[in-house]
Parts: sequence; C-alpha cells; structure tokens
Amino acid sequence: LMGSAYLSYQEGDTTTTELLCSSLLEHDQTHFAALHLLGIVYFQREDYTKALEYLHRAAALDASVLQLQLDLSRVYGAIGNKSESERYYK
Repeated sequence: LMGSAYLSYQEGDTTTTELLCSSLLEHDQTHFAALHLLGIVYFQREDYTKALEYLHRAAALDASVLQLQLDLSRVYGAIGNKSESERYYK
C-alpha cells in the first residue's frame, strides 16, 4: 500500500494518498512512512494543525530522519513560528 501511496502522491492525487496512508495506519499506528507522508499532504493543503500532528507522530518514532526535520521546519515557518522552524532546520 505504501508504494501506491507514494505513486498517487507523485501523481498529485492527495485524496488517494490520504486514503491509502490512513488505511495503513488503521493496521499499524506506528507506520513511519505513512505518518510522514500524511504530514506532507496536510502541509500542502495548508492544514497545519494536522500536518504537525502527523509529523510529530513520525518524529516520535524516528527523529533522526533529516527530511522529516526539514518538513517540520517548513510547517513551523508557514505558521510564522520562527523559533521552532529554526530549531528543526538545524
């Protein structure tokens, strides 16, 4: 399912991406890739609350992933929280 989620995301179909990732999370609430990708989808939709929720859930599993840190920085930057944005950018 994750491969299909990535493919739908690359094709710009965020609705299908959301459905596939949500389905994965119904079976495994700790699926890092699904959490991360959902955070990105919500960021693109400018639903920053949900974006932060899913990105932080992913970070709780593995905070060492650089792309995740950059995505958190971008979301915090978009909501005008410069200090948090800089914290995750470093």
